Amino acid sequence: MPQVASSSTGVLLLEDGSGTPKTLEVYPQEGDVQITPGETTFVEVKHRGRAIADGEGMIAQEDGFCQVEFSLYTHDFANDDSKVDAWLRWMRKTDDTSASDVVSGGVTSTTTRTDSRATVNLLWYPHGTGSGKRYCRIANCLLISRTIAEGTPGVISVTMRSTTARDEVWATA
Repeated sequence: MPQVASSSTGVLLLEDGSGTPKTLEVYPQEGDVQITPGETTFVEVKHRGRAIADGEGMIAQEDGFCQVEFSLYTHDFANDDSKVDAWLRWMRKTDDTSASDVVSGGVTSTTTRTDSRATVNLLWYPHGTGSGKRYCRIANCLLISRTIAEGTPGVISVTMRSTTARDEVWATA
């Protein structure tokens, strides 16, 4: 019998920056993990109101960084044995008292920042962690947003962006 692909076989691992990395498994239920490599934005250079057509008319303005978006169901937080909510709160603000169990567990940021926000490495296993197939790694991800939408089931949408990596890196498990 052929194997049937499922939209929920993928696993995301959030990995901290401690000497022996601590990880948290996250199971995106929507099957909607999106990875967008960083792009360079360009500015058009004009001379006296006209575009320069000699190949020098566009200059790089800003390099972008890799971004990851995924969704979770709110019922995953009802019991929250996985501590997903606490990790997300800790990433947003490392001194958040509601995330004290994460901090007391020795979880550390992958980078040193001047604000109180934390970064983690994100590893995405599209076929699950035990599949032996390729996985994707994005270093030093910062929590950009976490939104909650009412519904049946309710959905939590998470956006993270690397602070150092323009592209994801693929490796074999």
